[in-house]
Amino acid sequence: SPQGRIAIHAHIFYADLILEFSEHLKAMPFAYDLFVSVPDDSVSHACKQAFSKLPHIQQLTITVAQNRGRDLAPFFCTFGDVLQQYDYIAHFHSKKSLHNNGSTDGWREYLLTNLLGSTSNIRKIFTLLTENQKVGLIYPQNYAKLHYSSYTWLSNRHLGQIWCDRLGIPLPKGYFDFPAGSMFWSRAKALQPLFDAHIKLEEFPEEAGQ
Repeated sequence: SPQGRIAIHAHIFYADLILEFSEHLKAMPFAYDLFVSVPDDSVSHACKQAFSKLPHIQQLTITVAQNRGRDLAPFFCTFGDVLQQYDYIAHFHSKKSLHNNGSTDGWREYLLTNLLGSTSNIRKIFTLLTENQKVGLIYPQNYAKLHYSSYTWLSNRHLGQIWCDRLGIPLPKGYFDFPAGSMFWSRAKALQPLFDAHIKLEEFPEEAGQ
């Protein structure tokens, strides 16, 4: 068992995926607190019914979040202050990627299966997190249907430059490695520079189906 507290954040925007997430979370073999961000009260109620009796769950917190900043604004703006008090953090969301007309169908399932999937798989992840102090973030390798151009800035270069400047790091050029799909396990310490940046909701673009 890992020494330290575990938090899982799940941003559930699509209510029809609640049961899928519930089945994946049943594989969690360690005690954890679950933080769920949702778009409205009806999804909140459905999440409470599905998640409240999950095995090993210690605390369930569900909060309605403004539809801005997709899954990452709730992670940093809604729950950031409390999440950084934990030792290990997971971040998941009800990804559908509706903008690409089905070209990456199966991506969400791939990410959840590799980051949760089974009790033994989660234990392997925590072995990596706990036995090697240099490991800060764990996420699956590239999804087969995801084109490698996705591992560039594409249209996000301007925003990337702003944030790299703010965080004091050089802007990655060309292809670079990151958790595409924004699902991962991490040490809280690895994310501390982002927590310390005190990101505000207004700093995310307004939602416009982009």
